[in-house]
Amino acid sequence: MHFLCKKAVMDLLLLAGEHRKNEFLSIVPSPGCKIQWLDNLPVDDKTLRADLVIDLLFDNSPGRVERLQQPAFDCVMVNWLQGGLPGNLVAINGWPGFMGRTLIEASCGNEGVRQHAEVLAAQAGRTIEWITEASGFISPAIVGGIINEAFLALEEGTGTEEAIDTAMKLGTNYPFGPFQWARQIGYRNVVDYLEYNNRHTPGYQVSILLKEKALAQ
Repeated sequence: MHFLCKKAVMDLLLLAGEHRKNEFLSIVPSPGCKIQWLDNLPVDDKTLRADLVIDLLFDNSPGRVERLQQPAFDCVMVNWLQGGLPGNLVAINGWPGFMGRTLIEASCGNEGVRQHAEVLAAQAGRTIEWITEASGFISPAIVGGIINEAFLALEEGTGTEEAIDTAMKLGTNYPFGPFQWARQIGYRNVVDYLEYNNRHTPGYQVSILLKEKALAQ
């Protein structure tokens, strides 16, 4: 049973590479939040426990899902934008560049899990904006769409990567241009999300050049 009250001490397990860890830690958590960082999830470590797990290395493999559903992990948030997760896992937008914010975009079909996740996220210095799986994640859809349009423009010879990046930053005041975003997020991540999010959109075209970048990554 989950008690929807703030714990005096919360144990947070962060699964991430070093760069992603530093990005996450740019937001200062509450004094009672104790963070343990691992760059992999041990399969056989039965002593590992946490009130909140944030898995930025999640791959949705059956073994990973089973490991994260162990009772030793009270609430689990995973970087996954393509739906189909068990109801006790919280899907979040954990793309590189998005975890250094106080706002976390998340999706979960279980009301009790959502309420519990909000309490724990607050202790980690975050607030949660819930989206439905049907509507999709907002930030990845916007940024992914911008990246795809930029690659389509590059295919057509409209401009160079540098010129398009510069124009986008000047025109929108975004911190990165579309090609800079793509390199930071990862081409494969962008393509996977675009193909999933637009699977019911007739005629939607993911840039061939962007797909080639993803395959070469």
